[in-house]
Amino acid sequence: MLFRSDSAIGESLSKTQAVTIGYSHARCGFAMNRRLKTPDGFRLGPNPDGVVDHDVPVLRIEAQDGKLLGVVFGYACHNTALGPVPQLHGDYSGFAQKKLEQDHPETVALFLAGCGGDQDPSPRRHLDDAQQNGLALASAVEGALAAAPVRLDATLSTTLETVPLAFAALPPREELEARAKSGNGFVARHAQMILQNWPNPGDAPPDYLYPVQVATLGKTLALVAWGGEPMAEYAVRLKSELAKDGRRVWVAGYSNLVNAYIPNRRVLTEGGYEGTEAIIYQSLPAPFRPELEDRIIESVHRQVQNAR
Repeated sequence: MLFRSDSAIGESLSKTQAVTIGYSHARCGFAMNRRLKTPDGFRLGPNPDGVVDHDVPVLRIEAQDGKLLGVVFGYACHNTALGPVPQLHGDYSGFAQKKLEQDHPETVALFLAGCGGDQDPSPRRHLDDAQQNGLALASAVEGALAAAPVRLDATLSTTLETVPLAFAALPPREELEARAKSGNGFVARHAQMILQNWPNPGDAPPDYLYPVQVATLGKTLALVAWGGEPMAEYAVRLKSELAKDGRRVWVAGYSNLVNAYIPNRRVLTEGGYEGTEAIIYQSLPAPFRPELEDRIIESVHRQVQNAR
């Protein structure tokens, strides 16, 4: 069956109606930090003492008679509760959407992933885990829907900046040539990619152009959306800094571009998978420099201020 976007747009336009939009939020606790400090450095493993963001932001769209037409909800956690289960599946977010649409007929439920780059579901590994976590998230959304929402008026402003993120220095050529012969295919391909693109001593990759977007809904809710897989600490920091004047803040990752993990300064300093090791799987020439956190945060503040 072919899907025609122009037909979908035409059908949507024929069904437009007046709605009210409201924002509320709740909490859900199955996301766990996965950066565990060990004698061999930071490794992937459950860390119950690590930074998490258990906020569940919810946007509700209601008809004039109060009927719920749509709900958008977010959570900061890898959508990987299934673990090694070999299925094409919506995982925990799919179970949550299914439950919400079952309990609210004629409602469309959409999931918007948060800054979950260093967060894994707990428990995880089995289909039952994904279902359990999805039902927990759906229950949190219901809690947010039961709360009195902040009504958003019919205004929308959006801004987008492309932030240059600098890379650390490339390894010496001798080291790259040795890696290029590694028996580990990922290591070898990564080194070969660098040697092909920057073959001369002193060559340096250009800054990575990273999208950072802010959408302000109803002059009250600031939706911060940026690419890649950001660390949860980014969202915690931004919500603290931007909410001081009563503004509601929703921070989403995986937006406009899914390129790589986006570590903050602390994670880069600590090292480990998200900070330095995963670049061989993501075709980045080197880890980012620590100033990436300042550049990203400054862009968000600048855009929020301009929106005012």
